[in-house]
Amino acid sequence: MLGWMKGDKDAGIYTTASKMNQVLCTLIKSLSTVIMPRMAYYLENDQKDNFDRLLKQAFRFMMMLIVPCMVGMLLISPEVIHLISGKNYSEFFPSVTTSRILAINLFFSPINGFIAYQIFMPKKKEKIIFWATLGGAISNLIINYLLIPVLSYDGAAIATVLAEAMVMLICIILGHKMIPFKGMMQGVWKYVIASVPMVIAYVLFQKVTFNSYLIYMLLMIIIGVVTYGIMLLILGDELVREEVRMIFGKLKHNEK
Repeated sequence: MLGWMKGDKDAGIYTTASKMNQVLCTLIKSLSTVIMPRMAYYLENDQKDNFDRLLKQAFRFMMMLIVPCMVGMLLISPEVIHLISGKNYSEFFPSVTTSRILAINLFFSPINGFIAYQIFMPKKKEKIIFWATLGGAISNLIINYLLIPVLSYDGAAIATVLAEAMVMLICIILGHKMIPFKGMMQGVWKYVIASVPMVIAYVLFQKVTFNSYLIYMLLMIIIGVVTYGIMLLILGDELVREEVRMIFGKLKHNEK
């Protein structure tokens, strides 16, 4: 639709901006595909406690990935676009803002997929998925029609985010009784706080000049991963602590 209304150049800018966000979305969503058979098994065998436990763990693990990925893309979008566009960076520089808008979709899209495939499908509520998808498609079409003439590729990005938000809203309205919000959202605040050092590092390193954007990007990613993990340990996140215990347990076992 963007290419039809604004031409190939604007469509190319949007495509460049969306590439890394699509990769991250796909990686995060892959979690849903992996555990879906187990979720269905628990429901079919009337093991509701196991279903709820796995659902909460899987959602928290997904949120543990979503928050830093979203913050990271908001911060280092210029470097990511530079990496994708190469020598044509100046031509595709407008993709930076578009990429940052689409980074917000890293929150909506994976959660929508999780709700659809891990909650509604095992409970055979495909109708809710249908209506949510239809609502998202219609809203996407309308918002694109309104915003693309004015904001071009940024308008298309806003339309994408708002359409996914509409899908989530419809899912919540139609399926709120099936979604255990309280248990799923427990401890999610820790992932937000753990991302704060990433923002601080970004602000501090803005004052430093680097010879290579690639070195800067890699440094920011390493600092982000390390500080995020340390903060989650300090905040006592159960998932991270469990992984650390497993690693040390294997090391001790190997020593014997």
